[in-house]
Amino acid sequence: MFKKINEPMTKKKKTTSRLGLILTSWLLFISFLIGVIELSSFLAYSTIFKSFFSVSHIVEQQNDLFEIKVDTLTANNKSDCVIHPYYGYAHNDNFSSMFPPQYATDSAAELGFYSPKSLTPFDHDGKFILAITGGSVAHLFASQASSVLLNFVKKLPEAQGKIVELFDLANWAYKQPQQLIILADLLHRGARFDLVINIDGLNELTLSSANARGGVSPFFPSQWETAAAVMPSKAAMEAYGQVALLQRWRVTLARSFRAWPHDPFLGLTWRLLDVTLAKQIVALRTQATSVSQARPGDAIRLSDNGKIMLGPNRWIDPMDLADQAVASWARASAIMADLVRASGGRYVHVLQPNQYVPDSKKLTLAEKNVAYLSDAPNKSLVEQGYPLLREAGIILQDCGINFIDMTMVFHDVDASLYEDTCCHFNKQGNELLAAAIGRALASPPPADMILSLGKLERRLNAPSFFDHARLLRESTLDVDLVQEASVSRLTSTGLADIEGSAEARWRWGMGLATVLSFSLPGAVPVTLRYALASPFADQEVTVVFNGQTLDRQTGIARTDQLVAPPATAESHFTLAGKSGENTLELRYRLANGPEHVLTPGETRPLAVIFRQLRLTVEHPESCRLADTPSSQVP
Repeated sequence: MFKKINEPMTKKKKTTSRLGLILTSWLLFISFLIGVIELSSFLAYSTIFKSFFSVSHIVEQQNDLFEIKVDTLTANNKSDCVIHPYYGYAHNDNFSSMFPPQYATDSAAELGFYSPKSLTPFDHDGKFILAITGGSVAHLFASQASSVLLNFVKKLPEAQGKIVELFDLANWAYKQPQQLIILADLLHRGARFDLVINIDGLNELTLSSANARGGVSPFFPSQWETAAAVMPSKAAMEAYGQVALLQRWRVTLARSFRAWPHDPFLGLTWRLLDVTLAKQIVALRTQATSVSQARPGDAIRLSDNGKIMLGPNRWIDPMDLADQAVASWARASAIMADLVRASGGRYVHVLQPNQYVPDSKKLTLAEKNVAYLSDAPNKSLVEQGYPLLREAGIILQDCGINFIDMTMVFHDVDASLYEDTCCHFNKQGNELLAAAIGRALASPPPADMILSLGKLERRLNAPSFFDHARLLRESTLDVDLVQEASVSRLTSTGLADIEGSAEARWRWGMGLATVLSFSLPGAVPVTLRYALASPFADQEVTVVFNGQTLDRQTGIARTDQLVAPPATAESHFTLAGKSGENTLELRYRLANGPEHVLTPGETRPLAVIFRQLRLTVEHPESCRLADTPSSQVP
């Protein structure tokens, strides 16, 4: 009887034991799977963004997004700005109160800037007044790197023993002549600045172009047609609406994922989603720029309600627009310099860096993911316009203006600095720029002189000034075809695909010749460097440039190593480039085929293995056109 009673209990215990074992096994498996996912996510994060997963960094990035505005531009006005009678628009946080505070003096905030401090009248006793002007890059610079800059400024002889006060007079999307107009207005109100640092360059190119596409004068405030219009186009409204929605999603995602900042998988997921949304926003903002067709007979374009002027209705060739924008930028800077000098201060003009300036920085993988678009609208404008800005900067220097070209300030920096596809860099980038500007300030300024605007104008209007700048731009080429598969402005035949790994790369030259063709705007020198190996004994390589034989290497030793072989033949020399199409040929005596079989089954006409095939188009000062040396322009 006892046996019968115990049997069900024993079976129940065995069943419970088996269920417990199964449950434990599943829990262990799930724990193992979660561990694998977390470890994989940690490694993937490090690989994609080129930095180790950091809880503090994730939280910092998510917190930054909470400050994001719904959009920099809405249907009727700037959401972060209000229309200003002189400046175009100004920061609006100080104008939102029904009963605004009463200021005893004109504060910077009351005038629409990012500071509550008094602007006028200045109490100069024991003070050194520093102002930063420009667009969003200048504003972020003033916000994030002021302490670094002030450490240098305090050491200036004229600032010794004084309290240094910094005023941020920059704003999002400001461009010349807004900086000039703001400075003139503040000086006429009684403000005095000991040092004005103007950081600009990009907006003058890109936003002027956007204005022109929108049917607005390039020299009006950015996107003035949208600020002035009663009702933007349907396409623009739809794009702005999508941008606002995507930005809200970015903020919502950041808030949702912030609760789990320690989790690598969730951190990776959030970063990938955020990057995707950010790229979509850039594309939509570009799409939102309307294109207005000029109507014959219209001298002045007006807003849709006919009440706000949009500027002269002119079609401007994109290249001519770059010329005009750069000339306007240089004139505005020169006038600012004179105004500051006349009021007893010092003016410094800084050309801002940008990730689309060729060879200005080796972008990290993280930067390529979040801060670079190969088809970004800014890219071609920067490539076309920055050589003009740099050339005009040389003229400003010649005229005695303290102009500092900072386009290469990040050239040797391996860290990730750029944080969006436009132009902005992170705190580290701003601090590096501040340190570079600070070191430049320590150098003696140019000899004090009164700038002749007539002299500047003659220099800018010299027939070959922009021609020379274009020569510099279009001549620039430095490419190793073993490292880069395709390059704009250069076509090739007789080259196989790039082979290799992270440690080494190589590329086969095929057939009886490798031919490279490229166009040059003038007679500039071209440097050829190559290093190669050959699988054939007694291989010969002949270099022919524009139909002229320049070099021949014979008796090149054979190599049996067909994977990343060391070079057995190297050479480099300078070619005399010509205006127009140039053709470089590397001809080979032997190539794989019926007469010279390399290996059975190999059908490609392999001839040599390149370890380097580099072309550098240089533009020394000797390339300056003969009729435009600076000394000839009074």
